[in-house]
Amino acid sequence: DDFTQDSYTKEHTTQEMFIKLKNLIDGKYIQDANTKNEGQDTDRDKKEGLEIIKKLENLIEEAGMLRVLAGLGLTIGEFTHEMKQFHSSVYSHISKLNQLNLCNEAQEQINEIKAVFDNLFSYTDYFGTTISQNTNRKKTPIDLLAVLDRFEKTIKNDLEKNKINFNVDAFDFDVTTIPMHSSEWNSILYNLYTNSRKAIKRANVVGKILIEVGVEENNVFINFSDNGDGIPKENINRVFNAFFSTSTPASFDAPNEEQLIGTGLGLKIVKDIIVSYKGSICIVPSYEGYSTCFQIKIPRN
Repeated sequence: DDFTQDSYTKEHTTQEMFIKLKNLIDGKYIQDANTKNEGQDTDRDKKEGLEIIKKLENLIEEAGMLRVLAGLGLTIGEFTHEMKQFHSSVYSHISKLNQLNLCNEAQEQINEIKAVFDNLFSYTDYFGTTISQNTNRKKTPIDLLAVLDRFEKTIKNDLEKNKINFNVDAFDFDVTTIPMHSSEWNSILYNLYTNSRKAIKRANVVGKILIEVGVEENNVFINFSDNGDGIPKENINRVFNAFFSTSTPASFDAPNEEQLIGTGLGLKIVKDIIVSYKGSICIVPSYEGYSTCFQIKIPRN
């Protein structure tokens, strides 16, 4: 109850602060107008004040969504923990079914079921590891080749299911970042991958994803390319903005590919992580046969 009351009080105080700030700006504007002050200065001050209010409102809206995502992260943590107890029993039952003298059709169904559970447990292990890594506040240099190798193994079943060709080209062998949280790279890669998967589904093509990784002067870099439907020129400078999404909400009975919608915070979070380490992320021209390429640069260890 105390926590709920404190949360309400803080939120209520924030709203009061906005009202007070706006009233102060409006009051100053009226006072300056009554005293016949220079109208140009007064208008400029009011415009700047209203711009500050708008930016603060956007930040509060973003913080609210981040709280929702943080709560979702806790739920995922509980889910992955609970899923572990089913791992051995599921494979035990599948093993017993494989020992039976079943017809070919039944055996094929069992193989399909096993593939589905392989995919499910691969993702739950991946998310479980990511969440457990967040409990350790210590930062360490990140070997991007090792991170990419683990990531490729995690999404292997999903790649096969969606018929996406996935390739990693390493230009150097010592591609190590400055100290970071390894879970942050899990978030970066998964966000980029899911965006590419959605773009490929929209383009209705045989998917291709190419990741180039290497060293350039004092930075390590990753180029993440796909052959999806691409990003319109007018949106290139907006994709990293909070709540901007190329996806549109789908109806409850829409097919699975239309249900793959996001919050519009994925790339914003990715950029925030990268910039916090004095790195950069941008969209660069892609190779022939590819439509979009995100280039990430992070200082080298």
